[in-house]
Amino acid sequence: MMPRQVNIRKTAISAIGKPLSGMVAVWYDENGIAHVIDENKQEIDQSSALPIVTNATLKADYEIFKLYQNTDTKKVVYFDGLNINELLRTVQYEELLTVDFEDGLMPAFFNIVNDTNNDWLVMPVANIGLSGNTSNYCIGVSNNGGASGAYSQNDVCHIWFDLAVPTGISAWRMSALWCGIAESVYDYIYITKVPNTYIPTAGVNVPTTAAYTRVGNERYNEQTIWTRSEINFGNEDAGNTVRFVISFRSDGSVQNAPAGAFDDFKIEVLR
Repeated sequence: MMPRQVNIRKTAISAIGKPLSGMVAVWYDENGIAHVIDENKQEIDQSSALPIVTNATLKADYEIFKLYQNTDTKKVVYFDGLNINELLRTVQYEELLTVDFEDGLMPAFFNIVNDTNNDWLVMPVANIGLSGNTSNYCIGVSNNGGASGAYSQNDVCHIWFDLAVPTGISAWRMSALWCGIAESVYDYIYITKVPNTYIPTAGVNVPTTAAYTRVGNERYNEQTIWTRSEINFGNEDAGNTVRFVISFRSDGSVQNAPAGAFDDFKIEVLR
């Protein structure tokens, strides 16, 4: 069931000098800053002058009149006291695949290409040594069999997998909990969408030519608390099989453990 629409309390907005015109929605980002948009989804006021509010006061004083789907994962939308990102995740997105690694085993569809010293492997979350994940197991990079997230220099290891994107979808996304320290622009995880014939080689970075598309962050590192990130895609690959490579690379300088790890891996589709 789609979330219901409610009436905005116009007095709350107009009383602080922000007149409304037409049908609007008030979006609050993660810092509590209001973003007012019109019926054409155009932002008419990104107002630092509007008061920073909590979820509780928002429900009482600022309600949404017209609801639009939020596709910007950097914004949090409150709708009648509910976090609309979570609500939309529940009512609109369908889980196609979830891997939580809690059986302690490497998923069969993950193909591992490890280098001389650094290995992608399923290991205890506790051995990563960073907070924010209460699971027992994750997948991470280690040079000591999973005893810790320590890693060696001058090494490149990969995971590659194929995904059959369903037909009839309008969008899909890939997400996971992740963390890792590593080093600046030198040691990091990166993700690449590659041709279906490509198989990565241990010790060799994925090419950066036109047929190879880096997706998500340029570098996944320097994240000291487990956090969820997602990568959003349209429907251009609907009905096709796509291949991705998740790589960890290190150079010849310092090593700041842990290298990197991820957990609760999900593929979700929007029909």
